[in-house]
Amino acid sequence: MPSQMHESKNTQRVGAGMGSQTLRAAAVVLALLVALLTTGCGNDEFDQVRSYKEFLVKAKPSLQGMNKVREELYNADSVETMIAKFDAGLLPNIQTLHDLTEAETVPDGKLKEVHAQLKATMDAYLEATKTLVTKLKGAKTAHKNDEAGYYGAVEKALLEWGTKDKDFGDKMSNLVSDLNSYLDKLVKS
Repeated sequence: MPSQMHESKNTQRVGAGMGSQTLRAAAVVLALLVALLTTGCGNDEFDQVRSYKEFLVKAKPSLQGMNKVREELYNADSVETMIAKFDAGLLPNIQTLHDLTEAETVPDGKLKEVHAQLKATMDAYLEATKTLVTKLKGAKTAHKNDEAGYYGAVEKALLEWGTKDKDFGDKMSNLVSDLNSYLDKLVKS
């Protein structure tokens, strides 16, 4: 059992590190947007960027919440604590960010392309995290008198989610990079 718990905790730590890096990169984009918007330029693209900045400001608390929960997951001392943090901490922040992303309308152009990719990424990540929470909750019931089976099911669920979490982190990093490139081109034009 301890080695199974150790492996699950290590799997979670890998995911926690990737998310923090992505969330910091998103904060950099927000700072770049603020700098760009204070230059006082006024054309349609800059107006779209101003509007998109409002979306990013609304999304910031959820991103910070995800980062906080990831740190708590990293420091969790038991599987039960991890399950509770996934269910009551990470999942609600992902859901909020997903809902904000869905509700945002973006005009045609590069921002619409980036936002469409963000929507698809958030859809997949929300589904993966919901599936994880369901599997984690179900593992206790399914393996009531089988501790090794319980920890094995938890570890398997975390490994499956970890792959999807890494994919989320990679896609978010790419989106941040695309948005940075777009903003750099706007500044230079």
